[in-house]
Amino acid sequence: MKPTSVKLIKLSLACLLLTCVLDKTTYASPADLLYYDAVREFSGEANPNGVWKYGWTEDLTGAFVLYTRSSVPSINNGLELGWDDPANSSGFTPSVAINTGGDFDDGNVTFAAGALILHPCGLDGHAYSHVIWTSPRNGSYFVTSTFIAQQYNVDVDVNIRVNGTSVFASTLTHIDQYRWFSGVFRVRAGQQIDFAVGPNGSFFLHPGNTGFQATILPVGR
Repeated sequence: MKPTSVKLIKLSLACLLLTCVLDKTTYASPADLLYYDAVREFSGEANPNGVWKYGWTEDLTGAFVLYTRSSVPSINNGLELGWDDPANSSGFTPSVAINTGGDFDDGNVTFAAGALILHPCGLDGHAYSHVIWTSPRNGSYFVTSTFIAQQYNVDVDVNIRVNGTSVFASTLTHIDQYRWFSGVFRVRAGQQIDFAVGPNGSFFLHPGNTGFQATILPVGR
């Protein structure tokens, strides 16, 4: 059985809370018990959306370009609400979208219900798709993230960068494969945690739908 987004969220939060207990973390205030969730807080209406923004870069470290078009394209299950850039779009890639329907498998994609999905590529195949979180204040944050392959013959690289420094890099090359990451990072207000999916060196439109989940919990100032 492949893990669904709900299961991944529960796993991430359970590990997060267990780590805090074992580390005897002291929270700065009751408000710090609140956490940020990329799936729960996704918006198809606003970009940027609070602390989150969605966009693409040419290769991993190119200039960030905000997605400007929100739509429900008539591809896959026809229930993806997402963002892309009409100036660099090939088959609704690169993009960030959420599956508003149930579990779906048509022999090409295998979207979990409620999954947030990133896809790289674009017109020249070099585009990385990004979900970026911007810290609202100085502090330490516990980050958990999962990337899961949700397309047959997928070939992508998955990355996490904190304030421009790589803290995680891996690949997904077969259906249902997933990569999980956790860590605690000290960031200043305005600094960013960047989650990105790229074409893994295959610079043409190819299978790349990647389920994504991230939670970010303040654990001290």
